[in-house]
Amino acid sequence: MSGRFLGIAMLRRAWVLMNLKNYKEARQALEDDVMKACLGQFSLEELYEYFFSYGNTLGELEDIDGMNDAFSRALKIASEELNDLSRCELTWTNLMLFAERAQAWEYLEGESRNAQFFAKNVCSDLLMFKSKWHHIVALKGLNRIEEARREADIMLKALRKIVADDAAIRLQELIDSL
Repeated sequence: MSGRFLGIAMLRRAWVLMNLKNYKEARQALEDDVMKACLGQFSLEELYEYFFSYGNTLGELEDIDGMNDAFSRALKIASEELNDLSRCELTWTNLMLFAERAQAWEYLEGESRNAQFFAKNVCSDLLMFKSKWHHIVALKGLNRIEEARREADIMLKALRKIVADDAAIRLQELIDSL
């Protein structure tokens, strides 16, 4: 049995545990010494999947520091090695969602700004929208209401201009809650 085969089997076991919402056991599987020893035999795609899965697991457990490290590694592989924008967008999206769920407002505020910078550099309108949304949510969580309102108003005008009605309605609801 090769190390790659064993590592992939362990990764798939972690995925099953994640699907069962047993994140503590999934974390143990992903942090296993044998698993870590197998990572050197993974392809770049498999390595991305490992760090993405590990980030999701830690996000579910609200381990923001660990999640940040795992997602940073996944992003580095997706952007620099695989040149895969969809994987980058998905990783940024999950990072921001888990930060919001954990109410890690300072972290979310900084990372949503970083995501906006990334989105601008790679011309991702989808990621730009999501990162601006999460930045507004973070500002609200930090009780920086006037800043949140200003950013939300700017975003709302842009959404109405492109006739994104559903998104505009959701944003208006957020503005009304400020």
